[in-house]
Amino acid sequence: MRLSKMLLNLGFLILLMTCNKEDDNPANHSVVGSWQLTSASSDNGMITTDTPIATFTTNYTFFGEDLNLVISFSEDPNTFSSTGIYTRVVTTTTNNQTITQQEPGDDFQASGTWERADNLVTITYPDLSTQTLNITSLSETKMSARFILNATEDIGNGATETNMATIFYTFERQ
Repeated sequence: MRLSKMLLNLGFLILLMTCNKEDDNPANHSVVGSWQLTSASSDNGMITTDTPIATFTTNYTFFGEDLNLVISFSEDPNTFSSTGIYTRVVTTTTNNQTITQQEPGDDFQASGTWERADNLVTITYPDLSTQTLNITSLSETKMSARFILNATEDIGNGATETNMATIFYTFERQ
């Protein structure tokens, strides 16, 4: 009798654990709706500046403050829009010197189309540039995503700047 009760409790515990895992499985939920940004961070950023004379590397991390950003996904047609801003608190290290400062965020006013394949959401802007978010967790109320940043910009006089980072976002459904 005691063994049967233990097995029943063990079975119930396994069922509960399985249900919790499925609740956050991105495949089980839709991204359609409006999402408020609740956290943004990066822990492995690197900016490499290549000039004709030398190459400089700056490592950085950041976290978001004053989060006021909403992204909305609609379907049929699959369109998105975002509006808002947040402040980044950035810690940079160059030549063993570390500096922490607040950077006003960019205005995230954007729109375009989106498509989803498994855990990847690719958004396409009107200029046809794209960004892909990897949804790491998704429930009815919360979404966590990872974005791989790898952008190179010509900064003039034969110099370029490459910014690479993994950025983590968490959103709550509105």
